[in-house]
Amino acid sequence: MPVHLVIASESERTLDTWRRCVGVQAGVEFWLGRPRDAVADAVAVAGAFAYERYGGRPLAGEARVLRNGRGDGFPGLVVVPASRPMRLGTDGRPVVRAEFADVSPAYFGLSRALAALREWNDAGHEPHVDVLLLPLALLGMDDAEDTATPASVGRALREAAG
Repeated sequence: MPVHLVIASESERTLDTWRRCVGVQAGVEFWLGRPRDAVADAVAVAGAFAYERYGGRPLAGEARVLRNGRGDGFPGLVVVPASRPMRLGTDGRPVVRAEFADVSPAYFGLSRALAALREWNDAGHEPHVDVLLLPLALLGMDDAEDTATPASVGRALREAAG
C-alpha cells in the first residue's frame, strides 16, 4: 500500500494553491493548521533544517530517513528529501549537474523521499510508515503564489502511485 500524504500549512491561501495544482489524488489530504497537530508516522523536513536538528549528513542525490529522538512533537521518523546532485563550478561554487538542471527540485526531492520510504517499509524497518506529513513551511514550499512546486509534487505523487 502506498504511503498516505498529509500536506500541511497554516495558510488557507497556500493550501488552496496546492489543492488546485496537486489535484484530487487518492491517499493525499490537505491539513490546515499546525503541522504538529496532524497525525503521521513520519515528517518530511528540508535538509537545511533537518541535519542540524536531527543529525545525519546529506548523501548526494539520496533522500534520508532519520530517527527523531528530540520529543519535539513531530513523528519519530524524519524524511529528508534529496537535493539534486551537484558539482563544483569553475568559480568553486556548487552548481546542479547538467543532467539534472531541468528537473524540478520539488519533483526530484519528493520522488526520492517516497522511494526511500518504500524501501524502509519493504525492508521491514520499524516503525512502518503509513502516513507521511509534508509541512510546507519546513520544506520551503509554503508560498501561495508558487504553482510550479505543487505541480511538480503532484507529478511525483502520480508517478509514485503507478
